[in-house]
Amino acid sequence: MKNPRISIIMPIYNAAPYLAQAIDSVLNQNYKDIELILVNDGSTDGSDDIIKKYAQSDSRVIDIHKRNAGVFRAREDGLAIAHSEYVMFMDSDDWYEDGLFQKIIDIIDKNKIVNIIEFKFYQTINGIQKPADYLTRSVSNAFYNIKNEDIMAMTGVVNKCYRLEFIKKYQLKGVPDSSSSAEIPFHIVSFLLAKEIYFLDFYGYNWRFVENSISHNKHKNERFLSNIWKVLDFLESEMKRLNVYDRDQYHAYCTTILGWFINEKFSFSKHYYTYYTTCRRLFKKWGTRKMKPYWLFVWRQLKKKICPR
Repeated sequence: MKNPRISIIMPIYNAAPYLAQAIDSVLNQNYKDIELILVNDGSTDGSDDIIKKYAQSDSRVIDIHKRNAGVFRAREDGLAIAHSEYVMFMDSDDWYEDGLFQKIIDIIDKNKIVNIIEFKFYQTINGIQKPADYLTRSVSNAFYNIKNEDIMAMTGVVNKCYRLEFIKKYQLKGVPDSSSSAEIPFHIVSFLLAKEIYFLDFYGYNWRFVENSISHNKHKNERFLSNIWKVLDFLESEMKRLNVYDRDQYHAYCTTILGWFINEKFSFSKHYYTYYTTCRRLFKKWGTRKMKPYWLFVWRQLKKKICPR
């Protein structure tokens, strides 16, 4: 039996209300030569019954059951058993648009090697779907040479298709024991190593904002706050391990990530002082006497949060 062309890896943690829609959007695609790896990451809400039902009714579905260890660890468990040439990562409360897989296969068949294919996505908030138009490239349906300023346009992995051999060659991984943002270092180093991606001008993914999902509620506790530093430290170590480290680039990536957390992630003022003092220590370590404009921006944003006039 020949291996499928694409593996879709879906970590699942208490996603029962949305799971059938997510799975159906994979299995009902017009391109059928796929495998769907469902990784039950310790669900307690009945997701397990839904998973078993699909695994029993469709031979393309592979189910893994494990203790809860986080989304990227679940993705890595899926990668370990993937049989395909290409892999995609999907969240269990999202869904694909019809026709996406065929478009991806057409790109692969026309080109000898494609390490990363990126495509557009919709955001669905409170049932309202809208295009995420902040993801723009200067080309459409063509290869695109990555520029440093473009790497942070979309740091998630769900709107991309990766060549499995590329991931395994460089042993790309997410942040160990991370409760959130584990995919950011994976994304950055994969783009730096690939140097070019294929940009598919097609809205192929629907990203649903769920109030209680992992990515949208961890900012309410200290674990999410402390997680930033794990992400930044792991990013530095991965860039150095893979010989793509540049100090100024690394600082610029850190600034962007810190800026996101300042302006978007924290809605509870009690967290800001801890965040402020930790950033202050980081800036002291990196040297602030000759602060570049982007450091000044982050510094001023922090001071506004801590010392509003």
